Amino acid sequence: MIYNDVLAAVAVAAAAPPDQHGVIIATLIREADLAEVYRGRYQSAHPVFGDGSLMTAALRHPTRGPTSFQCAEGLAAWIAVLKALQALLPLSDVDFSLDEPSQSRTRLRLFTHSAR
Repeated sequence: MIYNDVLAAVAVAAAAPPDQHGVIIATLIREADLAEVYRGRYQSAHPVFGDGSLMTAALRHPTRGPTSFQCAEGLAAWIAVLKALQALLPLSDVDFSLDEPSQSRTRLRLFTHSAR
């Protein structure tokens, strides 16, 4: 997954009301996953869902919303998409929670430094 995959998903989510973000993002991810499985099995793109990328799934949706961090719709969509993607990853030692920043800082261990 690359930045443009995420950006395309954000644009689709931002076009919808915030209470629909979860459904839209789950649909995009499911379509991309189905296409990826198909591509792996048949060595070609899925006839409807494309090549298995999140961008291809998002580009099937004609409506786009703002992707700017400077407007509420865009920022809410970014947060929703990134939270959905985070939920798919096994990040047991990393907590990017926005709810309790003090705990997040203590659990955030992205790398270690050794003086040896």
